[in-house]
Amino acid sequence: MSTSAVRSLAFIILLFISSCTDNSRENNAGSNKKPVGTIQAIAENVKKLKNGKTSEPVEISKLKMLLAEKLGNFSRIQIKGEKSGAAGFLISTAEARYKGKNDQIIRIEIIDTGGIASTSTMTLASRAMAGINSETASGHEKTTDIEGHKAFEKYDNTSKTGVLNVMVAERFLVNAEGENISINQLKDVINAINLSKLNNLK
Repeated sequence: MSTSAVRSLAFIILLFISSCTDNSRENNAGSNKKPVGTIQAIAENVKKLKNGKTSEPVEISKLKMLLAEKLGNFSRIQIKGEKSGAAGFLISTAEARYKGKNDQIIRIEIIDTGGIASTSTMTLASRAMAGINSETASGHEKTTDIEGHKAFEKYDNTSKTGVLNVMVAERFLVNAEGENISINQLKDVINAINLSKLNNLK
Protein backbone atom coordinates (compact mmCIF):
# COMPACT_ATOMS: atom_id res chain seq x y z
CA MET A 1 0.00 0.00 0.00
CA SER A 2 1.43 3.41 -0.91
CA THR A 3 2.32 5.98 1.73
CA SER A 4 -0.51 8.33 0.84
CA ALA A 5 -3.01 5.46 0.87
CA VAL A 6 -1.86 4.53 4.35
CA ARG A 7 -2.25 8.16 5.46
CA SER A 8 -5.75 8.34 3.99
CA LEU A 9 -6.79 5.04 5.53
CA ALA A 10 -5.47 6.01 8.94
CA PHE A 11 -7.15 9.42 8.66
CA ILE A 12 -10.55 7.89 7.95
CA ILE A 13 -10.23 5.27 10.69
CA LEU A 14 -9.20 7.83 13.27
CA LEU A 15 -12.09 10.10 12.28
CA PHE A 16 -14.54 7.25 12.66
CA ILE A 17 -13.20 6.32 16.08
CA SER A 18 -13.42 9.97 17.11
CA SER A 19 -17.04 10.16 15.99
CA CYS A 20 -17.95 7.09 18.01
CA THR A 21 -15.98 7.66 21.19
CA ASP A 22 -15.53 11.43 21.62
CA ASN A 23 -18.08 14.07 22.49
CA SER A 24 -17.98 17.56 21.02
CA ARG A 25 -16.03 19.12 23.87
CA GLU A 26 -13.24 16.57 23.44
CA ASN A 27 -12.81 16.90 19.71
CA ASN A 28 -10.61 20.01 19.76
CA ALA A 29 -8.46 18.71 22.59
CA GLY A 30 -7.70 15.51 20.69
CA SER A 31 -7.03 17.05 17.30
CA ASN A 32 -3.30 17.44 17.93
CA LYS A 33 -2.70 13.93 19.22
CA LYS A 34 -0.53 11.53 17.26
CA PRO A 35 -2.12 8.28 16.05
CA VAL A 36 -1.45 5.54 18.57
CA GLY A 37 -0.85 1.90 17.65
CA THR A 38 -0.80 0.14 14.32
CA ILE A 39 -3.39 0.41 11.59
CA GLN A 40 -4.34 -3.20 12.34
CA ALA A 41 -5.09 -2.40 15.97
CA ILE A 42 -7.09 0.68 15.06
CA ALA A 43 -9.05 -1.24 12.44
CA GLU A 44 -9.91 -3.91 15.00
CA ASN A 45 -11.44 -1.24 17.22
CA VAL A 46 -13.42 0.21 14.34
CA LYS A 47 -14.66 -3.24 13.42
CA LYS A 48 -16.01 -3.72 16.93
CA LEU A 49 -17.67 -0.31 16.85
CA LYS A 50 -19.35 -1.17 13.54
CA ASN A 51 -20.30 -4.67 14.72
CA GLY A 52 -18.15 -6.19 12.01
CA LYS A 53 -20.16 -4.70 9.15
CA THR A 54 -18.06 -3.88 6.10
CA SER A 55 -18.66 -3.51 2.38
CA GLU A 56 -16.49 -4.65 -0.48
CA PRO A 57 -14.59 -1.92 -2.35
CA VAL A 58 -14.95 -1.79 -6.13
CA GLU A 59 -12.62 -3.75 -8.36
CA ILE A 60 -9.24 -2.21 -9.09
CA SER A 61 -9.84 -2.39 -12.85
CA LYS A 62 -12.82 0.00 -12.53
CA LEU A 63 -10.69 2.59 -10.75
CA LYS A 64 -7.86 2.21 -13.25
CA MET A 65 -10.26 2.94 -16.12
CA LEU A 66 -10.61 6.50 -14.80
CA LEU A 67 -6.85 7.05 -15.13
CA ALA A 68 -6.72 7.48 -18.90
CA GLU A 69 -3.56 7.40 -21.02
CA LYS A 70 -3.80 11.16 -21.40
CA LEU A 71 -5.20 13.67 -18.91
CA GLY A 72 -5.06 17.16 -20.34
CA ASN A 73 -1.51 17.81 -21.54
CA PHE A 74 -0.05 15.00 -19.45
CA SER A 75 0.70 11.46 -20.68
CA ARG A 76 0.55 8.40 -18.47
CA ILE A 77 3.88 6.67 -17.91
CA GLN A 78 2.90 4.18 -15.23
CA ILE A 79 -0.23 2.65 -13.74
CA LYS A 80 -0.86 0.09 -11.03
CA GLY A 81 -3.49 -0.97 -8.54
CA GLU A 82 -3.96 -3.06 -5.45
CA LYS A 83 -6.55 -4.20 -2.96
CA SER A 84 -5.25 -4.35 0.56
CA GLY A 85 -6.10 -3.68 4.17
CA ALA A 86 -6.08 -5.03 7.68
CA ALA A 87 -8.34 -6.67 10.23
CA GLY A 88 -11.14 -7.34 7.77
CA PHE A 89 -11.15 -3.88 6.18
CA LEU A 90 -10.21 -3.61 2.53
CA ILE A 91 -9.50 -0.65 0.28
CA SER A 92 -8.98 -0.59 -3.48
CA THR A 93 -6.32 1.73 -4.85
CA ALA A 94 -5.42 2.71 -8.40
CA GLU A 95 -2.36 4.85 -8.96
CA ALA A 96 -0.85 6.42 -12.08
CA ARG A 97 2.07 8.69 -12.90
CA TYR A 98 1.84 11.28 -15.65
CA LYS A 99 4.53 13.30 -17.35
CA GLY A 100 4.30 16.67 -19.05
CA LYS A 101 6.85 19.07 -20.47
CA ASN A 102 10.01 20.21 -18.68
CA ASP A 103 10.11 17.37 -16.13
CA GLN A 104 6.56 17.97 -14.99
CA ILE A 105 5.31 14.96 -13.03
CA ILE A 106 1.88 14.29 -11.55
CA ARG A 107 0.93 11.25 -9.49
CA ILE A 108 -2.77 10.49 -9.05
CA GLU A 109 -4.26 8.00 -6.65
CA ILE A 110 -7.93 6.95 -6.44
CA ILE A 111 -8.89 5.14 -3.25
CA ASP A 112 -12.15 3.35 -2.53
CA THR A 113 -12.43 3.16 1.25
CA GLY A 114 -15.16 0.52 1.10
CA GLY A 115 -16.83 -0.23 4.41
CA ILE A 116 -14.55 2.01 6.45
CA ALA A 117 -16.04 5.24 5.16
CA SER A 118 -19.57 6.32 5.93
CA THR A 119 -21.65 9.43 5.61
CA SER A 120 -20.85 10.50 9.17
CA THR A 121 -17.16 9.77 8.74
CA MET A 122 -16.80 11.76 5.54
CA THR A 123 -18.87 14.57 7.01
CA LEU A 124 -16.39 14.73 9.85
CA ALA A 125 -13.55 14.80 7.33
CA SER A 126 -15.24 17.69 5.53
CA ARG A 127 -15.57 19.58 8.81
CA ALA A 128 -11.94 18.87 9.62
CA MET A 129 -10.96 20.52 6.33
CA ALA A 130 -13.43 23.38 6.56
CA GLY A 131 -12.11 26.87 7.11
CA ILE A 132 -8.47 26.12 6.29
CA ASN A 133 -7.03 29.15 4.53
CA SER A 134 -3.37 29.93 5.07
CA GLU A 135 -1.09 31.92 2.78
CA THR A 136 2.60 32.77 3.12
CA ALA A 137 5.32 34.13 0.86
CA SER A 138 6.28 30.58 -0.09
CA GLY A 139 2.82 29.15 -0.76
CA HIS A 140 -0.65 28.39 0.53
CA GLU A 141 -3.01 25.72 1.81
CA LYS A 142 -6.77 25.96 1.79
CA THR A 143 -10.06 24.19 1.31
CA THR A 144 -11.58 24.45 -2.12
CA ASP A 145 -14.10 22.86 -4.46
CA ILE A 146 -13.38 20.50 -7.35
CA GLU A 147 -16.36 19.67 -9.59
CA GLY A 148 -18.67 20.24 -6.63
CA HIS A 149 -16.65 18.04 -4.25
CA LYS A 150 -14.92 19.12 -1.07
CA ALA A 151 -11.18 19.38 -1.57
CA PHE A 152 -7.97 20.49 0.08
CA GLU A 153 -5.13 22.11 -1.83
CA LYS A 154 -1.58 22.89 -0.89
CA TYR A 155 1.04 24.56 -3.06
CA ASP A 156 4.65 25.66 -2.62
CA ASN A 157 5.77 28.50 -4.90
CA THR A 158 9.46 27.87 -4.35
CA SER A 159 9.58 24.18 -5.23
CA LYS A 160 6.57 24.36 -7.58
CA THR A 161 5.01 21.34 -5.92
CA GLY A 162 1.33 20.91 -5.18
CA VAL A 163 -1.13 18.55 -3.52
CA LEU A 164 -4.88 18.13 -4.03
CA ASN A 165 -7.09 15.82 -1.93
CA VAL A 166 -10.70 15.40 -3.06
CA MET A 167 -13.55 13.51 -1.38
CA VAL A 168 -16.17 12.03 -3.71
CA ALA A 169 -19.51 10.35 -2.95
CA GLU A 170 -18.68 10.05 0.77
CA ARG A 171 -16.50 7.08 -0.04
CA PHE A 172 -13.73 7.81 -2.53
CA LEU A 173 -10.54 9.79 -2.03
CA VAL A 174 -8.68 11.23 -5.01
CA ASN A 175 -5.15 12.36 -4.21
CA ALA A 176 -2.93 14.23 -6.67
CA GLU A 177 0.66 15.35 -6.19
CA GLY A 178 2.61 17.35 -8.75
CA GLU A 179 6.18 18.52 -9.32
CA ASN A 180 7.31 21.46 -11.47
CA ILE A 181 3.71 22.46 -12.08
CA SER A 182 1.25 25.20 -11.24
CA ILE A 183 -1.75 24.54 -9.00
CA ASN A 184 -4.03 25.24 -11.98
CA GLN A 185 -2.33 22.51 -14.01
CA LEU A 186 -2.91 20.09 -11.16
CA LYS A 187 -6.59 21.06 -11.03
CA ASP A 188 -6.92 20.65 -14.80
CA VAL A 189 -5.68 17.08 -14.57
CA ILE A 190 -8.11 16.28 -11.75
CA ASN A 191 -10.97 17.81 -13.75
CA ALA A 192 -10.01 15.66 -16.74
CA ILE A 193 -10.71 12.51 -14.71
CA ASN A 194 -14.45 13.31 -14.57
CA LEU A 195 -14.96 12.59 -10.89
CA SER A 196 -18.72 12.24 -11.31
CA LYS A 197 -18.11 8.76 -12.75
CA LEU A 198 -17.11 7.59 -9.27
CA ASN A 199 -20.74 7.98 -8.17
CA ASN A 200 -21.69 5.10 -10.46
CA LEU A 201 -19.06 2.75 -9.06
CA LYS A 202 -20.75 2.20 -5.68
